[in-house]
Amino acid sequence: MVQFLVGTALAASVSGTVTGDGTPLPYITIYAYDSRLSAVYDVTNSSGEFEILDLPAGQYRLLAIPPYTTNRVSRFWPSTNSYCASEPIVLTEEEQRTEVDFSLEEGGILVGRLLDSNGMAFANVDIQASAVEGSTNEGSISRLATTDADGWFQLMGLDGAADQPGQWS
Repeated sequence: MVQFLVGTALAASVSGTVTGDGTPLPYITIYAYDSRLSAVYDVTNSSGEFEILDLPAGQYRLLAIPPYTTNRVSRFWPSTNSYCASEPIVLTEEEQRTEVDFSLEEGGILVGRLLDSNGMAFANVDIQASAVEGSTNEGSISRLATTDADGWFQLMGLDGAADQPGQWS
């Protein structure tokens, strides 16, 4: 008689809460990147809680990205704008890591209006701001906005230090 033993991978999980000034933040996307930069994600609930399940044992770096309509900056865990400067979380089989919390600070806001050379508004145009290479906010996640019917846009969640503002292009 031949018998086969079929095993299942033992899955780990990571969970936590995302806040801003002590208030839970809903709709924040949390990505867990493995060593090959493959990612899985969860979105925080109304209490700012997330839980990423069924992770194979390994090393992960977590990234919290707020919606573009929220004036909060993106952060890698525990609190940096850079993947390389982030702290890896090492999970063993079946480990349930809890209290992997984020606190997202308010970002800068850029308000503008997009007009053609005749002063006519450009409506429904996507505007993107990306951190300038070599600036203090290099590595920050790009931010997006869309112009309204009158050409106005508002880019929110722009990262930069209080004493040295970030540079965006």
